[in-house]
Amino acid sequence: MLNLKHKTDRVAVETAIQNGVRELIAYLNTGGLQVEGVFSTSGAKLGMFNEFSDFGGSVEISKRLSPIMEKGIDHFVSIELAPMMMRLRQEDGEGYDFVLEFTDGDVIDYIELKITTGPEEKRISSWTLNKNSLVKVPLHLLVAYKTEGCKISQAGVYLCNERSKVVERKATAGKRHAFASLNLQRCAMTSQNFVKLIGDLSRVGKTSKLLDKPYCLMEQF
Repeated sequence: MLNLKHKTDRVAVETAIQNGVRELIAYLNTGGLQVEGVFSTSGAKLGMFNEFSDFGGSVEISKRLSPIMEKGIDHFVSIELAPMMMRLRQEDGEGYDFVLEFTDGDVIDYIELKITTGPEEKRISSWTLNKNSLVKVPLHLLVAYKTEGCKISQAGVYLCNERSKVVERKATAGKRHAFASLNLQRCAMTSQNFVKLIGDLSRVGKTSKLLDKPYCLMEQF
């Protein structure tokens, strides 16, 4: 999975990502959403945005929250990695968003971050891609979340190896790349190259046709 020689190092990095995301969500849910400008502060004269529902649908929520989550993952995961002399550096590269590296600059891996959200009743099994996402990189960090009131209520975080074929890049014929998607495959249920950091997977679907399709199950926050 990760480009590290020892399994103990790989597990330590996976744990650092898990703990960093937990710390990020805790920060955002205890005032960080106001501090970072997502919601109106207590002194705001208009006070237009106090809950996620004030933004409208999931697309508008994603526009406001995804950049903060991306920067926050960089910050909080790097704090967790520091004792191992590693860091997660945000970089807008060709097909990747993060560089996992040692603090002396030696690169360990390139990681593509994909974040998605949706209505409470929606189960998540795909992430929308931008045009640069069609450039394949070794690792995907898949983040899914739901909101309720003024908090992030659920989250799932998964680390996936591109070479494992547990995700499929799909671009509909005639559509722009912005409408392509990264879809979970059935083999993700049992693959050793799909690490469930926060949350799990389930085959349970709303119709019998979907029973063999993996869905993200998310942890409550």
